[in-house]
Amino acid sequence: MKIVRILIATTGGVVAIDRITAERAPQSMVCLKRTSQVLPISGAYDDFVRPGSGVIAREFGGQSYRLDLSDVVGSGESWQLAVFLAHAVSESNTHELAGPDVDAAHTYLVTGRVNYDLEVEPVEHIDEKIAAAAQIFSSAGDGVSVIVPHGDNADRAISLLREGGTQVYPCARIADALAVIGLLAGTPPAKVSQAMMPVVRGGHGRTPYGALLAGAAVIGIFWGALSWHQRDNDMAADAAVPEPSAVAKAAPPPPQSLGRVEVFGKYPPSGQRCASLLFSKMEPVMRPYDPAGERPCGFRLRITPETPARFAGVVVARKSGRLIEAASRVEGLSGDQPVRGALDLDLDVPLRQREAIDFSIYTIFGEQPVAAIVSQFRSSDAATINNRDESANIVETHITLATPQ
Repeated sequence: MKIVRILIATTGGVVAIDRITAERAPQSMVCLKRTSQVLPISGAYDDFVRPGSGVIAREFGGQSYRLDLSDVVGSGESWQLAVFLAHAVSESNTHELAGPDVDAAHTYLVTGRVNYDLEVEPVEHIDEKIAAAAQIFSSAGDGVSVIVPHGDNADRAISLLREGGTQVYPCARIADALAVIGLLAGTPPAKVSQAMMPVVRGGHGRTPYGALLAGAAVIGIFWGALSWHQRDNDMAADAAVPEPSAVAKAAPPPPQSLGRVEVFGKYPPSGQRCASLLFSKMEPVMRPYDPAGERPCGFRLRITPETPARFAGVVVARKSGRLIEAASRVEGLSGDQPVRGALDLDLDVPLRQREAIDFSIYTIFGEQPVAAIVSQFRSSDAATINNRDESANIVETHITLATPQ
């Protein structure tokens, strides 16, 4: 049994989650140091637990809980991610929450909001929260990791903690955070900033590209779900995913192409829902995407350089819609680093899709570094780009998904 300590990062200092117990009570409550003193955030915690408004009862099956904290937490919602992780630890058969005066195998300092779709949303006052936790960093050393929302929150935390060497894990959804503490199979999000994935956003008519979003250890893509998995050629050949004869709107490569891009749909196992893929160890069922067939939970693009290609870069242009962003598991394809074998790019559809999804994904393959072409796409209208480099190919993949009826 791995004993872990979950700390809520607040501007007034760190607050430990000491214990969670299921209760037969009309509503959930937060108490101070295992006493009968009920803290002011009890109402917000009950909303976070209760079926309908919250996610805890939905995911863990209980109705009401008592949450014991080491100190008072003020208003706001930045405690939600830490509390969700504490509930997951409490329900686990392999992990246990560290109570007062109990040695923990590892300590996690956590801040972040959690929405109904189990996405991790940004919070405020990162600087103050990191400063208020200074004593924890100095006393626990390598035994402390920081879990924060991806994007600006993570960038700032990494900048503040770089000299001390504290590991910072940016997370875009609950599954990322659960992987960090070892409650999900697979690789946790990367701990440090990686090469940036160029991302562009479309508009009306000719697209004024130029929005480059970078996340620390997260490829910041169009409010999208990105998960990179590097494989070598032998693994790609042995993969269980069938080779499609035709894929969704991904034009077949010309005979002299330096690479190909294939599109698969991600589906839940029989009897399961898309939500199960976002919050469990369940593996998706992969098959060639058919726009006229069953609605997928997401997409997987298999990007395969072909000899003599050694470099690849990716730019994503969003016209409409959004996806759930996940953590990067390999170096970003910026075009200046050699790649080996096939790469899988996962794009997850939100549980509640509110507008049509419409993306163009440009994959640039080259015998030499293609960073200059990637930069062109990042700053120009794709239609105006004239690629005169015969040692490079550009493959456009178009993904669309209408809103549910």
